[in-house]
Amino acid sequence: MPYYKKLNLKNVELISKHVLDIIPTELIANSAFRHLDHKQFQNVPLLWEELAKLDLTTGDLLGVSVITCSQGDQVPAHRDGGKAGTALNWPVLGCYGTKTLYYELINPAHNTPDQLSTPDGGIYYQYTPDQIQLTDTLEWTNQPNLLDVYSIHSVENNVNPKRVTVSLRFTKHILLD
Repeated sequence: MPYYKKLNLKNVELISKHVLDIIPTELIANSAFRHLDHKQFQNVPLLWEELAKLDLTTGDLLGVSVITCSQGDQVPAHRDGGKAGTALNWPVLGCYGTKTLYYELINPAHNTPDQLSTPDGGIYYQYTPDQIQLTDTLEWTNQPNLLDVYSIHSVENNVNPKRVTVSLRFTKHILLD
């Protein structure tokens, strides 16, 4: 099963500018993962015109998070928790050339992840390097990507001063192949 699906949508840069205006400045300044008020994103018409092509509506939106990563940072390998079926990760700032790395467990029967919480109460499961092996790498362009939130993944930013993505979480599970 694929971990992600690269998209080719229109108006990405313009939509990214609108989305950047919604994100609180303090979340861009620091490396962070925070949930945002998803109702704010319902008022970006160009975004929803593009998402309609994927058969997604505002009614399918479960939540929105902002993920910031400074140059030289790596988000540890983890698997998201929660009820989302699919995430659409939207490049907002400095994503080109950064990477999302995907992993499989080396020994699934004996590798229990640590269950952790985000600062605002979201659950995720973190893995140590000895539990996993790299199986795929997504090198980011300036286009959004759909991803399976239950796959083990990490984020690496070795190229840009600041990488900002918005992860729109949907109740629908979209096939990635």
